[in-house]
Amino acid sequence: MSGRKRSRAWDFFDEMEDDKTKVKCTLCSSVISRGGTGRTASTSGMTNHLKLKHKDQLPETSSTSVSAPEHSFDTLPTTSSVKSNKQQTLEEAFVTKWDINDSRAKEIHNAIAEMIATDNQPISILENKGFDRLLHLLKPKYKLPGRKYMSEVVIPAIYERVKKLIKDEISKANAVSITSDMWTCMNNMLCFLSFTAHWLNEDFILQHRVLQMKHFVGSHSGNQIRSVLEELASTWGISSLIHVIVRDNGPNMVKAIKESAFEGKGCFIHTLQLAIKAALEVENVSDALISARRIVTHFNHSSTAQQKLKDIQKELHLTEHQLVQDVTTRWNSTYYMLERVVEQKRAISLYISDNSGSVNIRNCTERQWQILKECLILLKPFEEITKITSSTFSTISEVIPHSNTLIKYLTKPEISEEDKYYCLSTLLDPRFRTRFFAQENYELVRRKLFLEAIQRSDLDAESSSEDEATNRGRPPQNVSNFLEESHVTFWNCYEELASTNPVISEDPKSPIAVELNNYESESLLPRNQSPFD
Repeated sequence: MSGRKRSRAWDFFDEMEDDKTKVKCTLCSSVISRGGTGRTASTSGMTNHLKLKHKDQLPETSSTSVSAPEHSFDTLPTTSSVKSNKQQTLEEAFVTKWDINDSRAKEIHNAIAEMIATDNQPISILENKGFDRLLHLLKPKYKLPGRKYMSEVVIPAIYERVKKLIKDEISKANAVSITSDMWTCMNNMLCFLSFTAHWLNEDFILQHRVLQMKHFVGSHSGNQIRSVLEELASTWGISSLIHVIVRDNGPNMVKAIKESAFEGKGCFIHTLQLAIKAALEVENVSDALISARRIVTHFNHSSTAQQKLKDIQKELHLTEHQLVQDVTTRWNSTYYMLERVVEQKRAISLYISDNSGSVNIRNCTERQWQILKECLILLKPFEEITKITSSTFSTISEVIPHSNTLIKYLTKPEISEEDKYYCLSTLLDPRFRTRFFAQENYELVRRKLFLEAIQRSDLDAESSSEDEATNRGRPPQNVSNFLEESHVTFWNCYEELASTNPVISEDPKSPIAVELNNYESESLLPRNQSPFD
């Protein structure tokens, strides 16, 4: 017997005894010619007969197939090796792929294109072997189209269909607001101009749609930007509906809107960005930030340093957080860096102390640590406002309340670390208590005492439950405490502006508040009497 593989079609045919050039189908008794005998004979006629006449009767697995060997994920073979090792089922061998324009194929084309758009997948996913295998398993008759067909036929068709729907929606609006910004793709340095519409629909529900990300070619001059904005407005048929365009504060964008027929307003968040950037460039603040960045960079570039820091965090019972590197063009990333650095101050300081002879890294000075902490407290409200005004449903009506609240917060009298000792000592002296403070200062001092008492009670609880030797000294500093104080103070400012009644944000039933109230209601001791009696 020859070494050639026997065709699986023979499972359904018997050779004619009186004529070796012909076979009889066991399913319908039809006689099929093989075109000859021996090496001149062919099974193509048999295969075609089965494909045309008995497709529905062919079994999918079991006796007509040999399954592919199982593989672990780590040793998954390539597509080519699967093809060479797997013997197809007879149905697979005779399956006819759907035409690319078949309605069933088009439905899957569209689903894949929508997945690419919705999930922000690269179009190169069409060339991924795993994706191809998955589709073949789910729909053996479906043939995955190439990226050219998908990018030039399917996706543009979906785009035009969705564009028409949005045009119909937006045409019913009485007025439209536009937000626009310039973006640069860091992978290929291509520049794009975003064009997003915001409007109220017939049910008075706020809508927003990114109408276009226009590839911006050429000079980023004001005239060029103006020309593109006017072109986009005309393309979408909303030139007469636009009542304001919110843009950044770049000179080219300002000029573009000023010279157009549209009214423009500066982006509130971008204005905050510029103000904070200027504040962080003050010399002593900038120096402290440079020191913090060097520390973070050291850990982010050394897996050994990261592991040592993690070991110290465990030893000190600190949260095992990684340090965050900031991006200088995004001020809130600087805030997140500060938040993490201040949180891990003890672990960082201990690492630098333990490795002073082997690593070239300097710790921040105590004054710099204090500056970093103060910056963190100061920036907390800005971070909250940035999150709020970055939300999908934020409106321009929030700008004045948030701005005035920030101004009130920044100009609110505050007790310095140096003055704190004088103020708290005076308040706690039974000879003086609250009598020698102006009303606004009294509320400030009381608030400071209230928070100080809470913090000390927390620290006492931690100290009683922790092993001093294990923790190498004082309990860990709770960053959330002073950030919460900043949060409360800021929103108190907001409530004071929104209400005629001053806000005291302490629980009047809490033990500390009750004790403070009782203390304040007592009579003063004589001036010449010892406060410790």
